[in-house]
Amino acid sequence: MNARLMLAAGMLSLPWSAGLQAQTLPEAASKIVKGYEKEVEDLKYKLEQDLKLAREKMLASLEKLAKDLEKSGKAADARRVRTQIDVLKKGPMIVNAQPDPGSLTGYRGRNGQVFYFRVTGTTTGSIYGTDIYTDDSSLATAAVHAGVLTSGQTGVVKVTILAGQQAYPSSTRNGITSSRWDQWHGSFKVERP
Repeated sequence: MNARLMLAAGMLSLPWSAGLQAQTLPEAASKIVKGYEKEVEDLKYKLEQDLKLAREKMLASLEKLAKDLEKSGKAADARRVRTQIDVLKKGPMIVNAQPDPGSLTGYRGRNGQVFYFRVTGTTTGSIYGTDIYTDDSSLATAAVHAGVLTSGQTGVVKVTILAGQQAYPSSTRNGITSSRWDQWHGSFKVERP
């Protein structure tokens, strides 16, 4: 990863808006905070796309190297490179995944921060929203609703803490119907690491 991407990744993980409660600020200040949070989300999306492209290029280069090594009679080296490719394709190794907290209310106000949790998917918890969930929603159920895990599957999920939303729409996905909710104090989204 080049230095620009590493610096950007580090800066986006800083708690720039931690402790800011947009809903208690004057309207003008709230708009500024929300504008900043949207800009951070846009930058994070762009960074994730850049990282994905860099990863794809690296894997393609390793594939080519393995073929070249094989053609030049270095089968053992080619096998080691292919083993590394297999490891890399399985995704990032998340060492610091925390246990499932149940809900994310304890993380409220840490907007923009990313956490990794080891969760077992379930269809029985209460959830409010679609794609973005209220922070009192069940993480394990939201993970199944979002398609990150299946019911009974244990895995690591990536959670991004978000500001409260004005509304949380209902939807039916993966055998779960989420509830709709009006304005709430804190939110999160859940995705694959």
